[in-house]
Amino acid sequence: MDTQWLRTFVMAAETLNFRKASEKLLLSQPSVTVHIKLLEEHLGVALFDRINNRVTLTDAGRLFYGEAEKLLAGLETSVRRMQAFAQGYRRM
Repeated sequence: MDTQWLRTFVMAAETLNFRKASEKLLLSQPSVTVHIKLLEEHLGVALFDRINNRVTLTDAGRLFYGEAEKLLAGLETSVRRMQAFAQGYRRM
């Protein structure tokens, strides 16, 4: 699973609009669609319902939104800790 897929999913879930998500992430709209498709295939579940160019979160999507936020927050925390370690900080 690619972290960019998670970032794309979180933004798409917050905006409920792949075009707006693409603008905020500085990605093309087809890239957002591909990220979501790859994530759904990886998880084996649909995260969005797509009806007439509108998207809504499925029940699985609503559940995974919280999980994705936790994963990204944990990743950011780990990166900050490693950067601090590289600068010589040993107490966290």
